[in-house]
Amino acid sequence: MPVPPATRPCESPLMGTACACCPLQPPREPAMATPLLKVRAEEIIIGAMAGAIAGTAAASPALSGLALSLHQAGIADTLRLSFGLANAGVGALGGAWLAATQRSIDHVRGVEFLSSPTRARRALQARERQLMSPAQRKGERQGLRIGGIELARKREVGHLYLVGLPGAGKTVTLSAVIDQARQRGDRVLLHDLKGDYTAQLWTENGAALLGPWDSRSVIWDASADVDSPARTQEFARIVVGEGAKENAFFYDTAQRLFAGLVQSLPYGWNWRDLYGALIGHPAELVRKAASKDPQVPIAMPSFFTGGDISPAENNILSTLAQRTRWIAQMAAVDSPSRERFSVRAWLQGHGPALMILNNNPNHQTAAEGLFGSILALAASVVASADLPEVSADESGTWFILDEFPQLGKDSFPHIQKIEELGRSRGVRVVKALQDESQLTALVGREKAAPILSMQSTKVYCRVSDTTAEAVARRIGQREIRRYQSTADGGALPGKSAMPDRQQVINPSDLQGLQETREGIEIVVHIEDAMGKTIQPFGQKAPAIAEAFVESAAWRDGPQFSLPEPAPEISHQRESVQVDEDEVSADQDHEGVFP
Repeated sequence: MPVPPATRPCESPLMGTACACCPLQPPREPAMATPLLKVRAEEIIIGAMAGAIAGTAAASPALSGLALSLHQAGIADTLRLSFGLANAGVGALGGAWLAATQRSIDHVRGVEFLSSPTRARRALQARERQLMSPAQRKGERQGLRIGGIELARKREVGHLYLVGLPGAGKTVTLSAVIDQARQRGDRVLLHDLKGDYTAQLWTENGAALLGPWDSRSVIWDASADVDSPARTQEFARIVVGEGAKENAFFYDTAQRLFAGLVQSLPYGWNWRDLYGALIGHPAELVRKAASKDPQVPIAMPSFFTGGDISPAENNILSTLAQRTRWIAQMAAVDSPSRERFSVRAWLQGHGPALMILNNNPNHQTAAEGLFGSILALAASVVASADLPEVSADESGTWFILDEFPQLGKDSFPHIQKIEELGRSRGVRVVKALQDESQLTALVGREKAAPILSMQSTKVYCRVSDTTAEAVARRIGQREIRRYQSTADGGALPGKSAMPDRQQVINPSDLQGLQETREGIEIVVHIEDAMGKTIQPFGQKAPAIAEAFVESAAWRDGPQFSLPEPAPEISHQRESVQVDEDEVSADQDHEGVFP
C-alpha cells in the first residue's frame, strides 16, 4: 500500500530542507509550542494510583530495613506507616502529573527546534561529544565554543555560516570565533570591511595587512604565486571578470589577452612591469599575448591580417583597459623597498599567523580584483599537494570572511572550492553577512542556494523578515506523530496517533531573538537539530592601531598615463606577424613559465 504523500519519507539528501517530496504548507501551530494532550479525569486518577503503587514498591526495601530500627528504638508503628504513606503520596502526585502532562506531539524525523536554551545546549552538546576525538573528549584539544556549545573539531572543518542584522550579535559571535582561533595558535585569514578588526588586531610584526590603499599594507607578490598557466588563467578570470551573456565574448577574449600578457612577463615581475605591458601599444600587447596563446590571433584577426580594427576588437581592448585600471594604482604603490607577501607561503605556514584583507568600499573594483585573485590562488593551493592533509585535531587555517558578498561574485566559486577541498587539510571557512538579500542580489536565489548549504554549522542572530522567511522555508518541515484523545479505541486505550508534518521554525522565532543580561540570543543549527541558546558577551578589545591609514601613492596614482578606456583604431594597420619561430623564441626567453 503506497504511503500517503504527507507522510512519505523525505528523499532529499539535505535532511530538513524543502524539496519536491516535502511541499511546504502553512504551519498548523507555532513551531516553538509543545502542546499537551487533553486528558480525562479518570486518566489522572489512574496515573495517581499507579504512581502510589510505584512509590510504595520503591520504598518497601527501605521500610523493611527501617522497621527493625524503629522497633528497637521504641518508636510506634504509626511513624512507620506515615513514612510509607508519604512515599505513596509522592508517587501518586508524580503519576498524576505525568498523566496530566502527556505531550500531544512526538518528533519522528527531520530537524527539531528546541526553544529552551538549557535543553538546546544539552542536546547539541551530546551530539557534538559523539563526534569528538578521544583527545578532545579528554580536554587535550579544544573545540570552538559557540553559545555555550563546544563543537567537535571534526565539525569545525565542516565550516560555519553566520547571519545577523547590525546590533543583533553577529560581531559578538564572530569576535569570539576569531579570538578562539588565535588563542589556539591557528592561522587566520580575516576579511575586514570596515577596519574594526584592523584597529583591534593589527601590529607591525604580528599581522600581514593586505589592502594597498593603506600605507601599512604589504605588497602581494603575485609573480611568486601565479606560477603556472592554470593559475594565470584564474588570475585573468578574476581581474577581468565575466560579462553578461551578450558580452561574454568580449570578456573571454580580454581574459585571454591578459593571461597571455602575464605569461610573457619576465621571471620575478612586479606590478609596474605588468602595468607597463598593459599601457603599451595595442599591437605590441596583442603580439605578446599571442606568443603565449595561439587562440589570440583567431579572436583578434585584424592585428594579423593588416585590416581595419573591428568594433568587436575595440570592445575587447576597451574591456581589458577598463577592468585593469586599478593595476595603475598597484604600480604606483609598488617599489623595491616594499615588503612582499606570498599567499602560498603563508598557507604553508610561513610569516605571521594573521592575514587581514583590509577592504575599503571606496575601492570596490580593485578590492574585488585583488582579493578575488588571492582567494583564487588560495583555492588552487588548497586543492594541490602544496598543502598536506592533516587531522582536525592539528592546528588549522581559518578563512573568516565577514561580509563576504563584498568580495564580489567572481570570488564565490573559489570560496566554495576552498570549502569543498579544504576539509581534509584542516581548513575552516566562516562566512558571515548581515542579510541574505545581499547575496541573492548578486547571484540570484538559485545560485545562492549552494553557497548557503556548504556549512555543517549555521548560526542565526536576529535577522530581517526576508531572511527569516528564507531560512524557515529552507529548513522546511519535520515529521511528527500527533496524539488525540478519543472516546474509545485508538492506538492506545482512549487515544489515537496520526502521522503529520509541522513547520520546524517560524520566521518570528528568528526575528524575535533578543539581547539578555547574559548575552545575545542565537539559534545554532547542526544537522537535524537546532536550538536557541545564549552567546555570552565578550570583552571588547581596545583599538591598538588606526583602522585606516591612507596611502598617498595609491591616492595620487602613477605619475604616468593611464590606459585609454577605448582605443579607437579605425585606419588600416600594418599586420602583426607571429610565426612559429617567433612564438618558440618568445617562449624560450626568461619568462615566468619554462
